[in-house]
Amino acid sequence: MGSPPSAMPPSNMPPSMPPPGMYGAAPPKRPLGVTILAILSGLGGLGEIVAGFALIGVAALGATALAGAGVPAWVAGLAAVLGAIILILGLVTLVVAIGLWRMRGWAWWVAIVVNVLSIILNAATGSWFGVVIPLIIVIYLVVIRDKFGIGGRPAGM
Repeated sequence: MGSPPSAMPPSNMPPSMPPPGMYGAAPPKRPLGVTILAILSGLGGLGEIVAGFALIGVAALGATALAGAGVPAWVAGLAAVLGAIILILGLVTLVVAIGLWRMRGWAWWVAIVVNVLSIILNAATGSWFGVVIPLIIVIYLVVIRDKFGIGGRPAGM
């Protein structure tokens, strides 16, 4: 009779391989410092969002009250504009916090740029205490840049 129908003849072909990708490589481990930065940035972003909405609300509600008290109308308009700016900054901060949490290279760059600007502004205003924290953050981020795939080998390799 012959061989059973389910048996296949031996082949010289190599076994099939999974498609290329990062199946065997573990995702890069997030350093504790990045976790702390991401959480603090996220909380700061949420606080800025709340503050922005609050300032816009106060400007909207207080416009008529301020006008009755003899305060120029542009004061309420200025408060609304500042509230909108703070709201946008809060949203950007929250997005960067998520990027840091996910170890994205673009978030590393944004964090570097923002902290360098903070160092410059604080130094220009003579707030030396305000220089220390951003400087520590910049130094830390530069030291661990390879974890974000910046400079050295790509993340996950």
